[in-house]
Amino acid sequence: GAGPQPSRQLRECWPLPEAASGLSVWSDAPAVLRRLADHERPLEVEWLLSLPLAHSDAALARLQALGARLSLSHERDGQGHWRVVGKGLAAAGWPESLDANPFSGAQWRRQRLGRLGLAPLLAGQARWLRASEKF
Repeated sequence: GAGPQPSRQLRECWPLPEAASGLSVWSDAPAVLRRLADHERPLEVEWLLSLPLAHSDAALARLQALGARLSLSHERDGQGHWRVVGKGLAAAGWPESLDANPFSGAQWRRQRLGRLGLAPLLAGQARWLRASEKF
């Protein structure tokens, strides 16, 4: 068989901004939906931001003003690759807030929501949350 079929009730939690790629979460489980919407215990969000070095100073200053923690992962061919981390829905919307400014060439990839990361998945691949896993 084709394996377990997802419920038609699944909805995307924290949709990816149009300017971004990466980890996306779909669920119909009330506990998961509550956890993702919990404002008292916001989830940490980790992005990988690739940006031309020529635009990086202004863009990074804007992200820091929005509460981002930044660390340079590496530089290559005039591109800087930064790990950008923050909490809650505000951090989930950083690509849109930065995209509204004239920072051409920014590429965003959501790497992690809470404890769950993108690392074991290939592009377009999906998996079920295991019973032992939590956000």
